[in-house]
Amino acid sequence: MTSRSEPVVCTLSSGQAGDRLAEWSDLQRVATSIAKLADGVRFRLPATFVDDATDLADRELQCCSFLDIEFTDLTGETEMTVTSTNPDGVPVVHLLAGLTDQ
Repeated sequence: MTSRSEPVVCTLSSGQAGDRLAEWSDLQRVATSIAKLADGVRFRLPATFVDDATDLADRELQCCSFLDIEFTDLTGETEMTVTSTNPDGVPVVHLLAGLTDQ
């Protein structure tokens, strides 16, 4: 995998960003697991939440072009993998998942 030079920039206003972080918190609460990856995170979600997660992903990709989001259907669940090939974007991905380095 090559690193891309996509800048780590979000186009949301601070108020919009706060609302969006609340949506990511909702995603964290419904996730059956959240795994930290070297380049991002993997959420396991109930299949019934896939429409909401897809909507959130679509909107996130509009404001944060440094992210990559993929979905994998599993039996009864869906995996949502959020990564960034820009190393500076990985801490942002971890923040969206509620995983912070301490």
